[in-house]
Amino acid sequence: MAAEREAAAETTSLGRRGRSLTALQALAGWTGAGLAVAVLVLPVPYFSVRLAGDAMLFFVAAPLLLAGVPPAWLRRPLARPRLRGVLRLLTRPMPAVALFHILFAVSLLAPYLGTEHGSGLPLAAVRLVLLALSLVMWWPVLSPARALPRLGTTMQFVYIFVNWLAITAVFGWLLFTPSVGAAYGAGGLFGLRAAQDHELGAFALGVVSHVAYAVVGIAVFVRWVRTEEPLSSPWHLYDRVRRAGFDPDEAEEITGVRR
Repeated sequence: MAAEREAAAETTSLGRRGRSLTALQALAGWTGAGLAVAVLVLPVPYFSVRLAGDAMLFFVAAPLLLAGVPPAWLRRPLARPRLRGVLRLLTRPMPAVALFHILFAVSLLAPYLGTEHGSGLPLAAVRLVLLALSLVMWWPVLSPARALPRLGTTMQFVYIFVNWLAITAVFGWLLFTPSVGAAYGAGGLFGLRAAQDHELGAFALGVVSHVAYAVVGIAVFVRWVRTEEPLSSPWHLYDRVRRAGFDPDEAEEITGVRR
């Protein structure tokens, strides 16, 4: 019974939050969706284009989608205890970091994803799976649902730093392993040689991912300042004590504020 009451409370909270989506959040969601569709349907003639598309898909479109998804859309899925339990496990920090970064690195090794091997459908399918995993990866800092809440502020900073280390490792491995892009042939974007095209793609991935983590880190910091700074203000505490029913003299004594 307790679990059922908890699920009902979480579902109700999702419904309430679903009505408060701002215009900026809606814009972020639609921008992320449009960017994701564009990356998935555009051709991938070179390895640098592949990595640039991956960077935009997983480090720009994914966080925008999470920032702009109406929480009410998650009401029914998260009301199912089994599905909520699986998602709760996947969105824990260690599984979320490891699943995405390891499988992303492994996907770059698959020779059948190169353009010389025919249809781009396998690459699109792999990208869809990785997009889902990137949403899981961003969830601990951008969760739109109280049923699967964000980490605490301090842990969000730690989590972003760990993700930064993980993508830096992938970037370094790519930069010093030119054979990874061999499936894309000898040519490159803008007439570059294959090795140069490979380096260009690695740098595109590194720059976009590092900027994304920096932007999200700044957003977490700004959110922390806005929520925590007022609590350290004596006048803010004074107002809260007064609203709790204490008279002005008692509020002054409790908070140390002198009118």
